[in-house]
Amino acid sequence: MPATLEEITATFDRERIRFTNGDDSAVAILEATSGDGATIIIKADVGVDDQLVAGLEYRFYGRWITHPRHGKQFQAKTYVKVEPHNRTGIIRYLMQCPHVGRVSASKLWEKFGGQAVRILREQPDVAACAVGGQFSAARAIEAATYLEQEKAIEATTIDLMDVLEGRGFPRNTGKRAVAEWGNRAAELIRRNPYLLMRFRGCGFLRTDQLYMDMGGRPDSLKRQALCAWYSIAQDNEGHTWHAPSAIEVGLAEQIAGATV
Repeated sequence: MPATLEEITATFDRERIRFTNGDDSAVAILEATSGDGATIIIKADVGVDDQLVAGLEYRFYGRWITHPRHGKQFQAKTYVKVEPHNRTGIIRYLMQCPHVGRVSASKLWEKFGGQAVRILREQPDVAACAVGGQFSAARAIEAATYLEQEKAIEATTIDLMDVLEGRGFPRNTGKRAVAEWGNRAAELIRRNPYLLMRFRGCGFLRTDQLYMDMGGRPDSLKRQALCAWYSIAQDNEGHTWHAPSAIEVGLAEQIAGATV
């Protein structure tokens, strides 16, 4: 049974060696240092736009393996630079815990900021005092237990909560995105929200609204093509040919002022 996928945070030190697989994909053997000072050897797939900078912290997503010659190593598939999480993502993530509603999550953010998740997970008694009311120590411990179970991909999940919050996507969208793209999921969705259309329940209108909210160009060729496809897909009468004028009407409805 394969090891559980998880995420580790480490400071990149150096690239030991880079080589090419038979399928022309690049792989690098990296050396990084964890928070407790341990040296971590990482085997990571490398894309053409990837660049690791010595001295910076990264989140590596993959699994621990035991190399026959070199012992325990972390085999990463993706990695992202460590960035501070914002209010939206952290509050939404905390709300996944038992007994934690929006009010309690907001109080934790107001008290602890970016450390709110860690405080609740590691010091539930402190979190209970900060929230007060019906959020008892016992309830805080239950919430902390949940966070401990989710710790392996905590940062990635918070990233996705920030992107998907309040947009009506199915609840399993975040997990499916992580399974598809690892801890680069939020980054890739921000670049191209239409990637989500491959998942059930993430249709054009919903992903298009996300694209627009993120500042996408209303008249981009990609968006025009998808709007044209959507106008055709709405035909439930079984037509196999569509007049250009019908597509133009569909585009005009979705893209005000675009040249079609």
